[in-house]
Amino acid sequence: MKLGDLFNHIPKLSPVELTALEYEVSRLQDEEVAKEEFVGLSDHTREFLQTNAVLSANATKNRYINILPFDETRVILSSSKKEGSDYINANYIQGYNHTKEYIAAQASTFYGSQNIIRPDPSVMKDAFNPNNSWKNREGAGLPFDFNRVPLSKGSMGNTYINASFVGCLGRTAEYILTQHPLADTSMDFWKMMLERHVNVLVVLGSVEEEDEYWPDSEPLEWYEEDITVTLTDRDEFKNIKASNLEIESDMNESHQALTMFQISNWPSDGTTPNDHFTIIELIENIHEIKTGLVAVHTAAGHEEASGVFAVLCSLIPYISVSSKINVMEAVRRTNQQRPGCITTRDQYEYIYETIIASLSDKKRQ
Repeated sequence: MKLGDLFNHIPKLSPVELTALEYEVSRLQDEEVAKEEFVGLSDHTREFLQTNAVLSANATKNRYINILPFDETRVILSSSKKEGSDYINANYIQGYNHTKEYIAAQASTFYGSQNIIRPDPSVMKDAFNPNNSWKNREGAGLPFDFNRVPLSKGSMGNTYINASFVGCLGRTAEYILTQHPLADTSMDFWKMMLERHVNVLVVLGSVEEEDEYWPDSEPLEWYEEDITVTLTDRDEFKNIKASNLEIESDMNESHQALTMFQISNWPSDGTTPNDHFTIIELIENIHEIKTGLVAVHTAAGHEEASGVFAVLCSLIPYISVSSKINVMEAVRRTNQQRPGCITTRDQYEYIYETIIASLSDKKRQ
């Protein structure tokens, strides 16, 4: 059996009728059911060999006896002169458009027992390029090459910024998921907003004053690119700060009005908010005013929050025009376009719970 055949044996992801959504969430309260759906795979692996993993010369390199790489997809090292073995407990994982988009590996004994999944640098060459890597915030996710957002020209004359085009419901990009700008990349960030005609920006979490990259009473100016960002109005409602900004470049004779929403009470530890209705109201407001791409980033570097918000921002309007919804497929698509977007069961269930809250709200109206 070939590796590619594995994916033909995986059950297709089916949409759920909106009328059955509450039942679907109650079904997910079962630990085993939730685990199976979140992982998205049943046990279709028994026909794949693991002969290299159980060789006596390699067995001592395995942390657990039941978590072993398949021969067909294992990562092969150049042979060690000391040990004469090319074995490591790691597998290549198929991604969106690439057969080797991720490496799933066990953690080394020095760092502890948590299994990790890391993107393969071979499909993130721009992010790992030494000329670009200084632009990446420590701990932030990295963009794939195939859907990164290129600048016409940014800092140091290159086109790189840590940002990805993401479409949760299909191939059409609706969002830019990015990192909180560094002090040295804030000009690139505003240039991206200008070049990509972004008129809605969402910041998830509270931001320390020294990390604020937007203007207050005085405009911010970057003479290198002749970019000016000016605050024109500010309001606050239900833990959400709304700022109206104007971005201008006389050099390119371009102008962009942008509304920035900051959800200050979004948790900074990777968990989800207790509130559903404020998020629903904000998403409805966003869809009333957005004219193009919506940019999203977190304040604390947790990529998961951006992914959760983007999926909700796609699905909540969708339930007004469709009788079915496929949360699992939307999550899968989002993770394929920006690594580490939705990684926990809590985040997955929060998406379901918020959609149900939105449905309940519509029934009352």
